[in-house]
Amino acid sequence: MSVIERLAPAFQINYRKASTIMAPTVEDPVHFESADPFYPDKGIPECVQQAVIERLNDRSAAHYPPLTGDSQLKKTLAKKLNEKYHANIDPERNILVIPGAELGLVVALTAFLQKKDELLIPDPSYASYFQAAQLLGAKAVSVPLQQELNYRGIAGDFADKVTPKTKAIILAQPNNPTGTVFSPEFLSELCDLIVDKNLLLLCDMVFDDLVYDDLPCDWPAFYNNMWERTISLFSISKGQALTGLRVGFMVAGEEMIQAIMNTFLPVNSSVSLLMQSAAKAILDNKLLYTGYRQKLQARRDVTCTALAKVPGISFPIPAGGTQLWIDISKLGSSTDIVKYLSERGIFVGAGDSMGPVNGAGHIRVVFACINDEQTYANAIERLCRALSEHPNNQ
Repeated sequence: MSVIERLAPAFQINYRKASTIMAPTVEDPVHFESADPFYPDKGIPECVQQAVIERLNDRSAAHYPPLTGDSQLKKTLAKKLNEKYHANIDPERNILVIPGAELGLVVALTAFLQKKDELLIPDPSYASYFQAAQLLGAKAVSVPLQQELNYRGIAGDFADKVTPKTKAIILAQPNNPTGTVFSPEFLSELCDLIVDKNLLLLCDMVFDDLVYDDLPCDWPAFYNNMWERTISLFSISKGQALTGLRVGFMVAGEEMIQAIMNTFLPVNSSVSLLMQSAAKAILDNKLLYTGYRQKLQARRDVTCTALAKVPGISFPIPAGGTQLWIDISKLGSSTDIVKYLSERGIFVGAGDSMGPVNGAGHIRVVFACINDEQTYANAIERLCRALSEHPNNQ
């Protein structure tokens, strides 16, 4: 079987193709499908622009950057994580700067996952988790999160899926697409299982700066005996709203980082110093990106209030992240509703590729899109009206 045959249809390819085909034919298209904060509005903070200009002026960006990343950027990230999580991250031993967390996901799995190994994945989860396992010839094993419990996670459900072939568990904290922030109780039990079964944990923390209502968001890398078996992914794409810079970070024990370098270097030896300077500038400006979180918490509340009035749908209120996970099964299939909305110039994410069990009958709606609040309010009103007017709601 070829790689193309083995891979499930890519979530990103599907919705981008739909947007490309439909957007020119509809008036004023609205994009709720991509977790790209404030898209399509343009905007780069002045501090970020200035950092790039200064790096250009000193002309050092013409050369290869250090393989594991710029030392000043790594110090900034280590300071941020150490203060936030009361950790002791060594910037030179424990951090690898990567061109976006998505590549980090693939190179990390490539380092430790072999053909026919099994990777346990909460269902629903980000589509790339399933696709990365399939790309490597491993088996993506779905672990359904219980919808009636608002997808909070039960460690016993993971234990039931462990076999002698299980190599690792992947977990997003908060979850994408449900916005669930997993509790310390669940994480503790899950980590006990990981240690007991001698597994790895790949922990996706790209939304950790977008947790709402002052809810604690634990990083399981520092639970008992987890540091040496955890690979964590961070990014400036979500919490700092700079998806286009393509800067992410991998954080792990020194031996783990060294092992991952063996799979990272053949595909991407380093990240542009221009982009690393930009990343440092935004991470140095905590007040700025804290403001993003406050804006998106208010945006979440407005969105939930509006959609709660729409008949035939239901959703949990996300504790973190940038999206709503909406059950539209009373109206139709995920594919049918995506098509119905796209014909009206409204683009949302299909749930099918985000889990073989919980993905069906759901759509993902990103509330972080569009910067202007009135424009966003108009967009949400269009979505609510379209769903309310669906034939199965009549």
